[in-house]
Amino acid sequence: MKEVVAVKISYGDKDRISFNFYAELFRLLGFYVEEDPTEEEKRDYSYQLCLRISDDLSENGDTVCIQPGYLRDWNMSRSDEAILEGVSAALDRIQDWCDDHDKFFPCTFVKQILPIYVKNNVLKGAMQLQYYRIKTRLHQETERIFQNTLKELEALEQDSQYLSYAKLYCKQKANLSCYFQKEKPLDYAIHTLVDDCDDLIRQYPDFSNAKVLKGMICERSNDGLKMAINSYRKALDQVGEKPFASHIYYWVGLLYEKFINNQKDAAYAYRRSYQLKRKYRNIYKVGYMAEKETDYSRAVDYYKECVEFLEKKIRGNMDPLEIEYYFKTGVLISFHSQRHLEDYAQAIDYGNRMMRFYEQEFSDKPSRHFEYWYGPDALTYQELSERRLKCKKLYECLAIAYRESGNMEESEKYWKLAEQA
Repeated sequence: MKEVVAVKISYGDKDRISFNFYAELFRLLGFYVEEDPTEEEKRDYSYQLCLRISDDLSENGDTVCIQPGYLRDWNMSRSDEAILEGVSAALDRIQDWCDDHDKFFPCTFVKQILPIYVKNNVLKGAMQLQYYRIKTRLHQETERIFQNTLKELEALEQDSQYLSYAKLYCKQKANLSCYFQKEKPLDYAIHTLVDDCDDLIRQYPDFSNAKVLKGMICERSNDGLKMAINSYRKALDQVGEKPFASHIYYWVGLLYEKFINNQKDAAYAYRRSYQLKRKYRNIYKVGYMAEKETDYSRAVDYYKECVEFLEKKIRGNMDPLEIEYYFKTGVLISFHSQRHLEDYAQAIDYGNRMMRFYEQEFSDKPSRHFEYWYGPDALTYQELSERRLKCKKLYECLAIAYRESGNMEESEKYWKLAEQA
């Protein structure tokens, strides 16, 4: 029986929360998760479980079809146990499929921790750390989510790689929540978590995601950066050139870029991430590396690719991080077109697109995107995202581009806006 190590999930845009719900549930247990919204990637691997979230339960042999059920009406302001029945039924379908295809997936254990996952709203905690990696009081709630989850996991009487991983995962997330609070000491000593993770790796040497977790545990420690990179690299040696290795290369790139200031190795890691599976963040990063090399034409080409990638999500359910990347990447296209390429028409085009987008997302009323994710709490998160996005650079860029294009009236309008920003 082949053990599943990765889960690939395809879904329609109205089921993005359903995807995130299952993705974070599986990540909690140490599975790699691949996102395939369009179901274009037809590759299938013996180690992989392929899911499709859809109302249509017709099977195609390679994919398990599961219905969204109550998750379609759910949002991250709730921890509604009404979803348990539908998710449990979906896990039963997964169990039946795995039994028929000689694959091992711990469905029974997943069902056991499902009520803990839902009750504590682990999805919200994980998403807050993904969408808002900033100092904010919201992460007091994030910390509580992972501490409460950990307490309930520790009460389970069994020994498995999945439970051991989940408990360490919660401790790492609790520590990260502390890092994003002002003057908050970590809940757990990093060296203790590293030792525990080393024990997990020794006990389950084929469990490559434990090495990734070790990297995540110590990457925020000044004396642990090399250990983090080495741990990620050991995971990559095991994983090989599979699509889900993309995110490991991305994290390696971040460490080289931000903390070790090794731009050559950072550029290589981002490029490998981009080659294995294109995502908006690694597209942005290869563009950023080109920008640092002062190759502005190539940088703008990558930034355009990033904007086009994200534009497909605007009509659907864009998440807060995608909103942030879309805006800041469009502003960079406008800026470099004006400052370095002297393409004023392009600077004005992208600048105005970003202005319209900003005004659409950040009015006095909740944006439909924030409402989709956060329901009645939408404005809280919308205002937090708005504070992260600055328009002064965009106003100045448009003012100069209009001036160079001979439109002094528009130029003057944007200079005034820049002065007020």
